[in-house]
Amino acid sequence: MPAFSAADIPCLAARTRLRYDPAREADVLLFPEGVLMLNQTAAAILKLCDGTQSVQTIVSRLSEHANGIDVMADVLTLLDRLAAKGLVEGYAT
Repeated sequence: MPAFSAADIPCLAARTRLRYDPAREADVLLFPEGVLMLNQTAAAILKLCDGTQSVQTIVSRLSEHANGIDVMADVLTLLDRLAAKGLVEGYAT
């Protein structure tokens, strides 16, 4: 998928797992080639990428916790970067 849009429904790729790593005290994205340490924002976004919610819904939920700040650009950037690495997938509704 070249780029996500607000209507797309993202999910983790089949070979990835989102986990909390107690040794690192951080959320990580595990995949066959390695591990990606996530900051709190990235972890919050990926926890909502369950294959049932649109990008717009995810952005709305995150904005509620960020005092109404528009986070669409940040969410789309993260999803596009992870999709380019094959770690996130999505489909249009």
